[in-house]
Amino acid sequence: MLTSLQSFVLRAVLPASAAASLVFTAPAGAQTNVVQSGTTTAVLNPALIESAAGLQLTGANSTAAPLLTAPPGFAAAGFSILPSTTFAFTFENGFVPVSGTIEHSGSVTFVTTRGNALPVGTAVTVGNFSIGYDPARASAGPDGRSGFFIRDTFSNLGILFDLSNPGQVTFNSGNLTIGSTNLLVSSEFNSFLNSAGLATSNLAGAAVGFAQTNAFAVPEPRTTAFLAVAALGAGIAWLRRRTPRSA
Repeated sequence: MLTSLQSFVLRAVLPASAAASLVFTAPAGAQTNVVQSGTTTAVLNPALIESAAGLQLTGANSTAAPLLTAPPGFAAAGFSILPSTTFAFTFENGFVPVSGTIEHSGSVTFVTTRGNALPVGTAVTVGNFSIGYDPARASAGPDGRSGFFIRDTFSNLGILFDLSNPGQVTFNSGNLTIGSTNLLVSSEFNSFLNSAGLATSNLAGAAVGFAQTNAFAVPEPRTTAFLAVAALGAGIAWLRRRTPRSA
């Protein structure tokens, strides 16, 4: 039992069995879609996080209903996707990230159970997560990192998790699902945990939970306008071919 609870807010970045690897080159002229809204659900293994990282889960500020059911011993939280999201992608011959980030509201709070940099019982809150994409972070190794990562903008610690290659990616009638992605401890977060004495071994790449993003996306305005102009041009060309020329 912790006898004292000290408030200490950290500023951080957070980045699942991989089956569907991502395609990294969009076809020429592919329609670009932009995420507008939705929910990201995170499912954590509290016992594993406490034993490996010295962080005891004490609560979560869910801003959306979780869309995944947590297995026994796990905890689920849902985070709303914000209008400030700029994430764009194509889906012509596979899922291709183009640019931007997926912004969320909500937070998760832990307390330290060991360590030397922070007193035992220190509250650690991370949240307002930003999911970004960097192809340089992708790996074909055993952990199957996809290049996506989760950044906590509530406390600015740095990247906490990488996301593994998703086991499910679908896009139908504007509904995008990126599922079965493992939350892998990032090298940056691993360095923090070890330097603070919270972790006693190398945790980089360790899976401590899984996540799924369910989003609604619309065609990018510039793409829509381009396609409309192209269609108009094609229509005019067709009419010219069909209209008899005067003598």
